[in-house]
Amino acid sequence: FKAGLPRIVGPNRDLLVSAIASITICVVSGLFGFPKEFVSATLPLWFGLGLLTVYGSSSDRALKNRLVPAVFAIPALVGLYLIGQLVASDRDALNARLARARSDWPSLIEATDNTGWLSANDETYLLRAGALEQVGRVDEALEAYKRGLDIHPHSTTLWLGRGVAQRSLGQISEALTSFEQALRFDPQDGRVLNNLGTLSASTGNLPRAIGYLERALEAESTPGDVYGNLSTTYRRAGEVVKAIETAREGMEAHTSSSLTNALGSALAAAGRHAEAVTAYNTGLSIDSDHVALWYNLARSLEVLERRGDAVRAYGEVLRRIGETLPDRRSFVEERIRLLERGSGSWQ
Repeated sequence: FKAGLPRIVGPNRDLLVSAIASITICVVSGLFGFPKEFVSATLPLWFGLGLLTVYGSSSDRALKNRLVPAVFAIPALVGLYLIGQLVASDRDALNARLARARSDWPSLIEATDNTGWLSANDETYLLRAGALEQVGRVDEALEAYKRGLDIHPHSTTLWLGRGVAQRSLGQISEALTSFEQALRFDPQDGRVLNNLGTLSASTGNLPRAIGYLERALEAESTPGDVYGNLSTTYRRAGEVVKAIETAREGMEAHTSSSLTNALGSALAAAGRHAEAVTAYNTGLSIDSDHVALWYNLARSLEVLERRGDAVRAYGEVLRRIGETLPDRRSFVEERIRLLERGSGSWQ
């Protein structure tokens, strides 16, 4: 390369200038991140370096003229094959991203089915894992997360995704390990802290959960449901005032059905059922199919002795759960019978 660079003279000058131009183009495109997104964008670099290396390997110009066809015959064929593979890889990567934007999970899975060593990267496996989770193939999603981590073992997002998948399969200790690994690589990722908080709460470790969720509020990439999760955890820990304050603080930033449910539950725990009813109705105006809101609304209406309204709210619960939750259905049906007889009350 060093020998060939200053010898851009003679009949092959145009070819060598083309080689240097190829390298320059690749370097410039690299400034815009194209090679990172599409592997085949690096091909001009290798083509240019190959030409310069051959021309710099001998001072005999005639020999070089004979070497070029001989040396590049087989590599050219190999190169054409690799170019085809890389272009196909970039096509599949682009199709996968478009499918992700459309939430077209089967198409995304199909686009990443043939990921090979040329096209393998952590983003491809991250996209594939997410799509597999969406269609219920969580075991396969875990394998995709593993392959992605083999390439990029320090990826916070891959560790986080793996933990979420493990948690959905009931692998609590494994999920905790994955979340802790994710936190190790990015201690300020609010998504990770939020998951660690809710996981700790689900195992009954409320002080630890509160610690993680409070940190999540001050972290980066904090998801909107942190306020609701922290409010719920405060309420479970008996800190009702903090639960109400946290939910209201969250609603100042963004009102959601889950957040209004957390606020209503905190108000109900404080005995303020009329305010709780208002909060639940606000949430139902956002999402009228939120079963927990209808159920909690019915409970507060019972306490307020608004039996007719409570029966109607319980009826909305039954209409939405169908036959999927037989135990909950039996309980709600019993509440309705008691209310219709005039004996139902949570007080």
